[in-house]
Amino acid sequence: HGEKYGNTESVLVQLLRHSNDSVRYWAASSLKDCSSKELMKELPVLLKSPEYRTVALTKLIIQNNISNLQNEYENILAGDDLSSDWERSCVEYLAFFPKMKHKPLFKKYLMDKSEDNWSIRRDAAMGLGRLKDRESVALIINELERQTNDYNKIIFISALGMIKGSEAKAVIEKYRTSSEPLLQKLVEEILLNWDKR
Repeated sequence: HGEKYGNTESVLVQLLRHSNDSVRYWAASSLKDCSSKELMKELPVLLKSPEYRTVALTKLIIQNNISNLQNEYENILAGDDLSSDWERSCVEYLAFFPKMKHKPLFKKYLMDKSEDNWSIRRDAAMGLGRLKDRESVALIINELERQTNDYNKIIFISALGMIKGSEAKAVIEKYRTSSEPLLQKLVEEILLNWDKR
């Protein structure tokens, strides 16, 4: 009893292999902002293990810029027992580190108007933005215009700002006078840096 742990981070990394999935989830959540070598080595191994993987690993993997796990996330996404949490997690990762082959996937999610997929649509828009996919501008604008709150438009304006082009710019300019200060600031920043790549 009362054993002192010199390295809490190391204990949390060990807990990522705990038999209880709630313990694993909270250990991963507690490791936010951690980037030790031990954790970096462990994350891909844990993701590949259905026994130990938890959606909280994705945030750590993205935060630590581990950008070579697309195949693993594609496999999870294609799995038979895919939960909605894992679906969101997979799309979030793929949107952060997209490849051209993910464009149809992102477009599919952006066209899915079901209310429970709102966060996936946001990630899909950002994935298309990072890919600078001009063919997706109309799709992103459509989703942007479905948003009733200007705050919720920020992510779609960001995606359009990554893609560029005259159609995207015309839409972005409409929000210069938004009542949402964060959106106004983003629009000004995007337009100020428009010609920079």
